[in-house]
Amino acid sequence: MGRLVFLGLDGVGLDLARELASRGVMPNLGKLMSQGQAWATRSPLPEVSPVCWTTMFSGVGPGQHGVFGFGEHQPGTYQVRPVDSGAVQAPRLWEALSAKGRSSVVLNVPLTYPATAINGVMVSGFVAPELSRSVHPPQLLPRLQALNYRPEADLDKGRTDAAALAADVGRALETRLAMFHELWSGDWDLFCAVITDTDRINHFLWPALWDPAHPLSKAALAIYGQVDEFIGWVWAEIKPQVEAGDAACLLAADHSF
Repeated sequence: MGRLVFLGLDGVGLDLARELASRGVMPNLGKLMSQGQAWATRSPLPEVSPVCWTTMFSGVGPGQHGVFGFGEHQPGTYQVRPVDSGAVQAPRLWEALSAKGRSSVVLNVPLTYPATAINGVMVSGFVAPELSRSVHPPQLLPRLQALNYRPEADLDKGRTDAAALAADVGRALETRLAMFHELWSGDWDLFCAVITDTDRINHFLWPALWDPAHPLSKAALAIYGQVDEFIGWVWAEIKPQVEAGDAACLLAADHSF
């Protein structure tokens, strides 16, 4: 088995991907879809990120991996607690690889907090309240702190100031992609990175992605432009190995809008 590069685009359905590619917002993604294969899939239910990404990487549905949403009821009470990586009852891809002595770089995947000890590197995705518990191995923490890395943009801004939110998502994404770049080099079998910032733009600025006259259209599309530049860089890096049959490159979304 060769290497696998997996890029997750949270909330980017095939219709949106094709639209932004056709308009030149995401030319690199468009080239990959035309050169390779692109198809729509059906999300598991409920179609929310913790469920969908856990299904994606475990290969089983909620009834087997045990995640049904962002929260779970505490037995014998009416209290709801947030789910975390401890709630996942099925091995995910990087755990299966670790058991076989293969190494993984797992970045920003939802429901990987707190980070677990795998054969490789993990930086947890949302919800990740404490950066110190989001990193494996722990020696990586100072590098992330030096980058001013944030697991999430300030989404509260979206309630009152969508423009400020778009700017903050752009800053958080810039730092996230810098971290992705830093951790690319190394001896890994799986490089798995999920970009969740696209989902945030979709939640708060969905009309701006489709209407060029929208006052925040430029800001919203700029986020997707940042993502597309990273996709182009990754493909340039891995293309020779893919063409030689030594690697595969897969992009996927957990759900659409």
